[in-house]
Amino acid sequence: MGIGEILASIVITVKNEGKNLPQLMEVLMKGKEEFEIIIVDSQSTDETKSIMEKIVTEKTNIKYIRQRCSRGQGRNIGVRASQGKYIIFTDGDAIPEDDWVKRMANALAHSDLVAGKTVSLEGKGSSSLPRVSLYFKGFEITLPSMNLGIKKTLFERLAGFDESFVTAEDIDLNLRAIQSGSSWKICDECVVSHRSRNGMKAIMKQAFWNGYGRRQLKIKNKKIWGEIEKGKITTHISSPLLILRNLAGMFGYLYCVFRKIDFSKQ
Repeated sequence: MGIGEILASIVITVKNEGKNLPQLMEVLMKGKEEFEIIIVDSQSTDETKSIMEKIVTEKTNIKYIRQRCSRGQGRNIGVRASQGKYIIFTDGDAIPEDDWVKRMANALAHSDLVAGKTVSLEGKGSSSLPRVSLYFKGFEITLPSMNLGIKKTLFERLAGFDESFVTAEDIDLNLRAIQSGSSWKICDECVVSHRSRNGMKAIMKQAFWNGYGRRQLKIKNKKIWGEIEKGKITTHISSPLLILRNLAGMFGYLYCVFRKIDFSKQ
């Protein structure tokens, strides 16, 4: 790699993450200059803007883009602004381990798609509830994009995230990457902690849109849906919160059914 070349670009979409950004940026800014950080802010109304404007005046390898967007749109915007050979995604409420970027970049040197290990910071909240994972050709496509790396050439070949998705745009990208025959790796040493969604309203809202996203995913990929395997829930928990979350997800799924999305027109 030549002098001044960017090896990896960390792309992060945020919306009102001012309370969490300082800790995230502190970890990421320990990285070397061959890594750049791109923050795409969907016009936050909290202190996000002031925090980032101060940081970019002090660091040359950080870009701050403020533009109203969905998560998929924001990530595509970030990648278009990137210079790195590898693209690494995380979220504004995440806390990567100190060597996370280096480990992800090393893994991407040998694979087209890399998914790291994501753990709950608190050990509670929505992430402690069981979920149904989806697998395609051995890869868990439901692994979250808050800890995902992809070669930029592959991302561009796939035309990035499908911006018509409300959620599950990361599952859709993973699925298309595996469909294309790309090589992949699960990096258990690439660890990111995240803050779980707590509070009934936040959990129900997330569940509703997750259900909506799953239906979008099925509609778009109906030709190969039979090849997608569902993981088994190993726990027998039947708490009121789990029941309510599943009901919210079902309502989101049905809402998407009635909207009758036609991906052939996208």
